[in-house]
Amino acid sequence: MKTGSPDVRSNTEKLFLQAHLNGTGLSVDGSDAESGNGFGIKIGYGFSPLFTLYAGLDGASMDGIGGADYGYGLFDIGGQFNFRSGANALVPYLDVALTGQAAVFDEAGEEVTFSGAGFTFGGGLKYFLSPVIALDGSLTATVGSFTTVEHDGVSISDEDGLDSSGARFSLGVSWYPVR
Repeated sequence: MKTGSPDVRSNTEKLFLQAHLNGTGLSVDGSDAESGNGFGIKIGYGFSPLFTLYAGLDGASMDGIGGADYGYGLFDIGGQFNFRSGANALVPYLDVALTGQAAVFDEAGEEVTFSGAGFTFGGGLKYFLSPVIALDGSLTATVGSFTTVEHDGVSISDEDGLDSSGARFSLGVSWYPVR
């Protein structure tokens, strides 16, 4: 590094891998929100210090109303718009994604799956401990609908479906191995 050049503390370019814990909330057709905890992963590539394209997978064990616990999964393909990378350790970002979602219930030993799509938006903060490791916290909201129900190998689709809205709070670690 040249004398007099600023130290690079953060760098959101190139490959990154992330693992995180999440708290998840979900409301369907205006019902009371249900919540749960889970785990997620992301893999992405920063094409510049400003823009990162990623794919992410989150899962949560939800505490359903009336004791009907279920699994809830989300798959995101999205982009992060990063701000202040370089000499700054703290890098805020905005997040937008197309999301696939599924809720899986076990009804009397039989699996019933509701699935559909949505749109996710939100933001977060990365705090770079070094140029390759960052603590990452984010809050995102997802709006969409469940348009397909599958039970016992039979799938039924409805364009209108059940409207859904949810939120995820995630805390994790991002690793940028290519430096």
